[in-house]
Amino acid sequence: MQTVLVSSSLVSQTSPRKVMKATGAKGMNILNNNEEIAGQTVFHTHVHLAPRYEETDGLQISFETHEPDFPALAQLAEKDYSSLRRD
Repeated sequence: MQTVLVSSSLVSQTSPRKVMKATGAKGMNILNNNEEIAGQTVFHTHVHLAPRYEETDGLQISFETHEPDFPALAQLAEKDYSSLRRD
């Protein structure tokens, strides 16, 4: 599992640069949608590379910011997640 994560991380760092160089894009969004509520329509793991050319290129991604619930995050940090490991 760790090898897959490292490989995915390396691909997500190098592939966008290559696409940007080949297409002349000024930036890149790297997107992954998990489950239907998040926009996933093909139910296997994949990543979308969306080259960005101008602020008005038609792709709009926005997030509403919220102040984190720090006490709840602290409780999550203390939780034992060892049962989630796949060895």
